Amino acid sequence: MDWEIERAAFRPDGFCRHIRVDGVTLTDWNVFFRLLCRTEARLGFYRDGEVLPLPASIDDRPFLSAHRYLLLVELGGLRLAWRFEDIRTLDFELVPDAVTGPAQARLVLRVMASLGRRLGKEVLLLHPQDERALYRYRPGTGGIVYLGPPAGLTGG
Repeated sequence: MDWEIERAAFRPDGFCRHIRVDGVTLTDWNVFFRLLCRTEARLGFYRDGEVLPLPASIDDRPFLSAHRYLLLVELGGLRLAWRFEDIRTLDFELVPDAVTGPAQARLVLRVMASLGRRLGKEVLLLHPQDERALYRYRPGTGGIVYLGPPAGLTGG
């Protein structure tokens, strides 16, 4: 990682970044949920802002309900919000303010690679303003590829 170049991907600009995997199933959701449960991450499960007990597994209720569900993941100073909006898309929101140096950026990339390896799927880090991928993990390619900063931003 060349932090001087890649830091632009995490520069606070009022937008969350999205770690996204498309084409997932409920089984995929549970594979990653179980992985998170085995890490040192602090997990919080919420419905409409109310704290709930952490479920044993993820079923389809959060996706079908009129209520808003959220899994908050705190890991190494990062906060990832996992919303249950589309059962076919696993999407974490990341507030880039917490990524203040290469150690935190590498942690984001490790999360992406772990997710991609476990699911055998492509994982993207997106900027929501233009939906352009900043980083990409593809299974079997040996790692994460930096694709460039958000539109209009550069390193430094």
